[in-house]
Amino acid sequence: MKELTAIIRRDKVPETKTVLDELGYPSVTIQSVDGRGQQKGDMCAEMDSE
Repeated sequence: MKELTAIIRRDKVPETKTVLDELGYPSVTIQSVDGRGQQKGDMCAEMDSE
């Protein structure tokens, strides 16, 4: 058994699934992910007052 992990654009998923099926890999698991890695997240700034 082999595992392939790939990040594929949404518009390319149908074409990718077709090619994988033709190559003998009929089953896929798809997970939708949002974001592009530029998120800053929650930023907390602490200031000391003197």
